[in-house]
Order: sequence, then C-alpha cells, then structure tokens
Amino acid sequence: MDDGSVKNFWSILRADEIEDFLDLLSLAGKILKRKVANVEILAGGLTNKSFKVTFEDGFVVVMRLAGKGTGEFISRKGEKHNCTMAAGMGIAPEVYYFDADTGSQLVEFVKMPTMHIEDFQNDAVVLENAGRLLRVLHSAGIKFAGHFDPVAGIDEYMQILKKNGYQDRYDGWDDIYKTVVRIREAYKKNPPSLAPCHNDVLAENFMFDRKEMKLIDWEYGGMGDPYYDASGVLTEDLLDEKATEIYLRAYFDGEPTAEQRARIFVNRFLYCTYWSAWSLVQISNGKEHDLYWQYGLDRAILGKEYMSDPNFGKYLDLIG
Repeated sequence: MDDGSVKNFWSILRADEIEDFLDLLSLAGKILKRKVANVEILAGGLTNKSFKVTFEDGFVVVMRLAGKGTGEFISRKGEKHNCTMAAGMGIAPEVYYFDADTGSQLVEFVKMPTMHIEDFQNDAVVLENAGRLLRVLHSAGIKFAGHFDPVAGIDEYMQILKKNGYQDRYDGWDDIYKTVVRIREAYKKNPPSLAPCHNDVLAENFMFDRKEMKLIDWEYGGMGDPYYDASGVLTEDLLDEKATEIYLRAYFDGEPTAEQRARIFVNRFLYCTYWSAWSLVQISNGKEHDLYWQYGLDRAILGKEYMSDPNFGKYLDLIG
C-alpha cells in the first residue's frame, strides 16, 4: 500500500476502524469482481476517510469509510438517494455500493483535477462551469430526500449548545444571531422556493478537466433554498467582486435581478453562520477545540464582514 504522502497509512485509522476498513476493502473486490492491487490515502474532509483503490486490471474506485456515529446527524439513506440521483444527471460520480446505515461507499474515481480556492479566484472558466452545474441541479425538477433549512439548523445548534452547557461564542455573536432571527421572520412572510441542493460546495468538491465538471460528497444534500446552495461558492472561495459577477451571470444565465442578488448575499451570510454554529457544536461534543474553533471563527469573521455591507439592510428588506 502506498499512502502517497508523508503520513503512515495506518496512522489515519483508529483501532476501532481497522476491521471496518478491511471488511469494506474485501467487499470492494467481491462486488466489482476484481482483485485489489493498491490502496492510497486520499485527502479527506472533517467527517470521513477516503481511499483510492486500484485493482489488478487498472480499474479504480474511491472507497469512503464513513466517520463513526455520523449517521446520527447525517441521513445516510437520504445521501444514498441523492448522490444516486445526481449521478444519473451526470453531475456526480457513479455509485457502485452504498451502505445506507453507515454511509460507507464505493464510487467512481473521477479522473479529473480537484479544484481549489485559487482555481475559483483566478479562472473564469471554472466559475462559469460551477455556476452552470448548480443551475442544472437546482432547475432539474427532481426531488431529493431530506430537507435542509440553514435557519432551522442554526436554531437547532443553539439548542444543542444549551443542552451541552457550552457557553463560548465568537465575538459579535449576539448581533449575528439577531440577524438570523430577522431572516427567519422574513422567510415566514416570503419563504424560499425549494430545489435539490448539495449544500457543501467547497472548492475541493468540484472536479474539472476543462471539458466536464462533477460535484462529489453529497452527504448534506436535500431539498432546500437554491440561493443558499449557490451562495456557498462565493464564501467558500472568497470571491472578489469581479469573480462574483462572472459566477452570478453563469448561475443566473444573465444579469441577476435585485431580489436574486439580495437572496444570494443574505444567504452567503447564512452560509457562514451555519458553519460557525456547527463548529461550536463539534467542540461541545468533545472534538478537537483548536481545529474547530478556528474553522468557526474564520466563518464568523466573514459573516460579520458580509453584515457590514452598507447594502445588507436593503437585501434583508428585499427578501421579506
């Protein structure tokens, strides 16, 4: 086995994960009727551990070992439905096996370069293709399993923090939460339309070879506000004004209306706030403090920056 990095292969697996890893690797050979030749570590997110599995005939898949206990806050049955639907649309990898209880899976290895923040910041072609891909998803007219509501999610996270007795908050959190409450009231009067959404559109979830683009990791997918989903590209990749305009024109297939802009810019604030609250919950549940605190702090600072936009009050008025 070649880890493709300075990491020792076994160092990324906890003792209680080794048996599951070996079972899934054996299952890969049985399902695909091939003999495993090589396994490499793939750079992963905060939730799961992924591996590139190469078989003796050269066929390659991605094997994802889902994080222990993640089925408690991620609907793996819903994820299975959603990623399979997205694969059928041609915008996600083909699914070969999916354990709907644990979330572990075997999927197509997409032989395309992984995108990074710099690609979105500096390459108009990447921005345009990402905008078009999300437009295709949001206008598909299909029904994803599950429902994702960032405002309700933030409120739920606040309740979890209260139950866990966790008191720490980022500077300015009271003002941030007051804005969330105002958005909640606006949505009661004028609720957003629902569409199939990915809801975790960080740069590294986009694969692009200059001809075709695919989106991976659908575990937060569900029916939701497409403006929230689309706004994630702006905040995940810290787009400047020029890049933002290129992306928005691709997503809206032309110049966005005043209300469309308002919904995008309000939702990029919500995007930051949701993940800030998520980070606090991870800490309250005993996960590594410094890692999650810094992640959430960066989001909170960016969310406050969006709130300081002199037009932000007008955006709030337009959505309500």
